[in-house]
Formats: sequence, structure tokens, C-alpha cells
Amino acid sequence: MRIDIIIPVYRNLELIIRCINSNLEHTFNDNLYDINIIIVDDSFSNELSEILENYITSLDNYNLIYIKNNTNLGFIGSCYNGIEYRESDFKILLNSDTYVTNNWLKPMITLANSSEDIAMVNPVTNNSPIIDVPFGKADNFVSLTKKISRFNLDNKDKKLYLDVVTATGFCLLIKSSVIEKYGFFDKIYDKGYCEETDLYFRYVSQGLRAVLCLDSFVYHRGEGSFDERDERLNKNCKILWSRYKDLYDSLINTYKEKTVLNEVRKYVNINTVYDYDVIILSPHLKKGSGGIKILHNICTYLIESGISANIVLTHSNEKSEIIDSNYSPILFSEFIENGFTTKAILFSLDVNCYDALVIKNYLKTKHQIIPHIVSLLQDIEGFFEGRNYEDSLSCIKIAQSYIFVSSYLMNYYSSKIEDSKKLQLIENPISLNFLNAKVRKKGNKFILTAMMRADTKRGAVIILEALKLLDKEIINEIEFNWVGNFKSKYSFKNIKVNEIEFLDEKKLISLLSETHLYIDSSFFHGFGLGSLEAIFSGCKVLSTLNAGANSVLENSDSVNYFQIGDSNDLKSKIKKIIEKGVFDILPLDMDLIYRFSRISAKNNYVNFFRNLLNSQVKEDLESEYNALFRKSFPLESRSKINDIFINEKPYRYKVADYLHFTFVKNTFLENRLRKFFEKKLKN
Repeated sequence: MRIDIIIPVYRNLELIIRCINSNLEHTFNDNLYDINIIIVDDSFSNELSEILENYITSLDNYNLIYIKNNTNLGFIGSCYNGIEYRESDFKILLNSDTYVTNNWLKPMITLANSSEDIAMVNPVTNNSPIIDVPFGKADNFVSLTKKISRFNLDNKDKKLYLDVVTATGFCLLIKSSVIEKYGFFDKIYDKGYCEETDLYFRYVSQGLRAVLCLDSFVYHRGEGSFDERDERLNKNCKILWSRYKDLYDSLINTYKEKTVLNEVRKYVNINTVYDYDVIILSPHLKKGSGGIKILHNICTYLIESGISANIVLTHSNEKSEIIDSNYSPILFSEFIENGFTTKAILFSLDVNCYDALVIKNYLKTKHQIIPHIVSLLQDIEGFFEGRNYEDSLSCIKIAQSYIFVSSYLMNYYSSKIEDSKKLQLIENPISLNFLNAKVRKKGNKFILTAMMRADTKRGAVIILEALKLLDKEIINEIEFNWVGNFKSKYSFKNIKVNEIEFLDEKKLISLLSETHLYIDSSFFHGFGLGSLEAIFSGCKVLSTLNAGANSVLENSDSVNYFQIGDSNDLKSKIKKIIEKGVFDILPLDMDLIYRFSRISAKNNYVNFFRNLLNSQVKEDLESEYNALFRKSFPLESRSKINDIFINEKPYRYKVADYLHFTFVKNTFLENRLRKFFEKKLKN
């Protein structure tokens, strides 16, 4: 049996690669069918097309076909190019903002073959008009698919109403024999919108059916490759309803009343999967924070590979701040109050060390589970303003395993962490969508961008002083994108300042598309995420020579370094770049792109956690005590209280009680335990 899966693509390289990789993992895992995956490239960027084609060519063990449209044809034209590639039994149209899951294909084929009158099949999804099953409480798409599978088992002997009204095109199987007899998309809809609904009504008018496959789940992000155009959508809707409104009206009420999705949605909402493989502690999910973005990405990687993961929010009640979520985050209080469990806990910020200990104690006491604790080191947090280095190191030591985003951090901490603990280097991943910025860079005015944070050690003052000096020496006006919460009333003469709040990734891509020079002036945090994103966008980067920054990238056409805290050195280097007068987009080689892409990082994170989940946990109680003491007692008391716990074993177990009382906010018991400690100190 021959099956063609057609994926029309238009920019958004990150989603395209994720979609392709999901098919590599979940579509080619048996030999039942002759499958071609046909990627039809409708973008206008030669560079992005080259990267995509090179990536597809490198996967020569799979039947991947790359077609580049000569002109921009839109969705409909791209689909025609895909279905006409060869003769096959089934055509499956798949949006590039989807992610297919385990065993998605076979049930759809089986259902299509079960009746001659079935022309179209949609899988279940989390996000699509009329046929969606939204995430339930604390779901990810691993747990959502488990719930739907349980529903199917519970109802396997029932006759379920599977017919749908208006099959949707995010993932649509069509029998080739039906296309040959009744045609494909009507080209009156130009580049797209309403074409699959029109096709559905045409087939239904001939006595055919479109059905939902409950045994197949395809995640749909809902923000695809093709640009939204309201004018075209409105025009196409008028065409559609002039043809089929009466037919739609005759079908929709029956569908709403009988559809099996009513039962599925109810089942998903009242049932909860309580067991996770990994939870990731994060204070919030705000879009402008690079470190938080990394935690979000890790959660996404794990879920996409079948590892059940979720974000546990420790300092925020806002659950919906990041749009690309294949999970529904859970609050810290909900995790314990509702009886959730996990095999591993990942934290990155020092403050979340204590949250990890509370959850560990809860799991050990209530569920007899001792979880792995993993620390992700993105910075030396003890150097942050207002932080204590020894306290920070104490927090880190509660973990059994460590992930470092740079070799400098790994080398720095390796001598301070016990030899028995696992260390892993996984460099910060960058979205391939930053490469899109390189095709949009316009204008001749020199524009520089910097993250201007209020934390003194981030170096915003150094940038300000350097620009004050530069302002006196330049004639032509330049623009400065001042991003962040650092404030100053200084007024420049020849520098136009654009004050900007912290940005989500989409807006940052747009900002960097107009930027020529990006500055990172931090005193301590190495070659940061923002600098890498700027390089991917084709910008020149000036970074301080700090924390092993040049161990990430050496001096090159893209990168140069200035001395930490030296505003004169920074001014001179900015002026030299401006005077050179060549603001070309800087090219990247494929090795660098792959090194920092999420393709590489995802594999590393997934392998790390798979190995971790298959290993035994080694507790380090002494490190836990140290971290707890640093939080609970003033500096002058720590040495003595530490001796009590290390040398007087009967008192060790009170640490668990203390953690528990702190969490449940039992003030009486907490104060009673604190008084016990204070009495011991006096003695």
C-alpha cells in the first residue's frame, strides 16, 4: 500500500524541522506501507531553503522528497505539487505546525479501509475547529493520548458516532480514488482558506463521509507556516457559504448532538493522569526570560519524545503565558495537594532548590518514591546582585545530576561537586526561526540592540557610559534598542533610543532582523542566549570577555570581545564597526547552525533523561541539610546547627518535619521546631 504524506512549508524553519523529525520517529517505525514524505517548499528565502534541503538530504535512510516551488503558490498550489508527485493509495495533508505521535498512521489507514463510503479521516487533536479535544487538568499530549486510549478501551464494544462536519486540514487523509473521481481543492480559493471545507462538502454531496479516528492523535500548535490574511479569508468564506450553507445547516445540529467528542472531552476533563516522569520547576512562564525559555523548551523536547513531563510553577498563578505549549502547567500547591508524583525533578534557579526538597520529602513520605534531582546550570547564580556565593553553591549541591550550558560552567563547578555525581554538557539551543530574520533586514541606518537589565552586574551602566562617549564623536544618527528594566534620564544628541519591554521570541526575531550590532556587557554570565540568537539573525556581536565567553565562540566576523567593565574599550569597538560602514548580513556555516540548533539539544536532553530514569537514585542528605540550613538560619548560626545535624543523628530526621511543616504552613509546628533548634544553639 502506497501512502504519500504532503507537508507544504513556508518559512518557520523551527516548526518544519520538528514536524519532519516527528515523522522520522513515529511514521517510519514499521514496514507495513510504502511511505513517501513530500516536503513542498513555498518560501522565498534561498538560504532557508538551502538549510532545509541540506537537512532533508542528510536523512538519506528515509523516503523524504524535497520539492521547491519556482514561485510562491500558497497552500493550495503546494498541495497540488505534492499529490501529483506519484500515484498512491492515500494522500495525507499535514501542516508543518503539527507533531505526529506514536502509532498515529496505522489506525487512520485501517479506519479508511473499513468502509467504501469513507473519503476523509482526521485524527484527534488538541487544537482544531469543531474536532478538538483540549488538554485537561495538568495534561501534556502524552497524558492526553493515554486518556483517549483508556476511553477507547472502555468503549470498544459501543457503536460510536465518528462522523465529523467540516473535516479540517491540519492532518487530513484522503483516498486517492476519491480524488480521481471527484477532484481535489478548488483553485478558486487562490492560495488558501476554506478549501478543505469546500472539498468536504463536495464529497458529502456525493454520499461520502469524513470520520474521526479516535486511535490516532496529532498535536497541532495552531500557528502554521502560512501567513494569516483576513481579506482572503473573508472572501473565501463568502464563496464557501454561497455554495454550502444549507448543507452545513442540515448537518451541524446532528453532529453536535451525536459526536463522540462530547463523551471524549468529558472523559478527559474528569480524569487526571497523576504520574509524571519529569517535572521542571520554574518560578513563572513569562515570555521575555531566556532562562525560563530554556526550561520550557526542555519540557517540550521530553514530551515530544514520549517522556511525560510538565512545568510546575512555584511563584506564579499564570499558566498561559507561553503559546507553544504541548502541556498544561501545574501550580506548586496543586502538585502536592492533588497527589501527583514524578520520578525526576529538574530545577535551574537557586530559589527552586527548596521547592525541590519539599516535593522530594512529600514523594518520599506519601508515595515511597525517591526522585532524581537534576540541577541545570545556566549561570553562576551566586554572582547575581544580592546573592551569596556559598548559599548558591549549597543549593546546587542537593542534586545528584547536573546539566551545564557551557564548558566553562562545567569546568568551573566540576571541582566543587562530588566526583560520584553525573555531569552533562548541553549547550543552549537556538530556534532556527532566528535565521528567518536574515531575509528581512533592511535600511541603511546603523541600529544596535542590548539587554539593559537593572542588575548592576549585567553591565547596563557600561553600555550607557560607552554610548555617552560615542555620542560626542559621531555625526550621523544611530538607533539604540534599549531592551529591559534599567532606567536612565540621560538624553543623547546623535543616538535615538527606543525603550522596549522584555520581548517574546517572535517579537525578538523581528527586532533582531533590523539590528546590525548586539551588545552583551555582563560581568559574569558568559556568552549568553541573546548573543547566540543575534548571531543566528546575522548580527555582529560585541560581548565582554567574561566567564569563558570565548570558549563558546572565538573571535570571528560575527563575534568580537571587549574588556569587562571598560566603557572606553566598548566605545572604541562600536565606533570602529560603524566607521567600517559595511553592515552586511553575516553568514553562518551549517556546522554552527546544527551545533546550536534545537535538533541537537533535543536529542541530548532526551538521552540524558532516558538514561537517568533507568538508573538508581543516590540520596545526598548532607547536601540537603546544608541547603536547608542556609535558607532557615542566619549566617552566624549555620556552623553550629550543621554540627548538630551531622554529629547528632537523632536530630537529622527533624529536617523532614521542618520541610513538611514549612510547606503546609503549620505555623505552630514550624515555630516549635525552630525553638528546638534555637535551644540547641544556646546549649
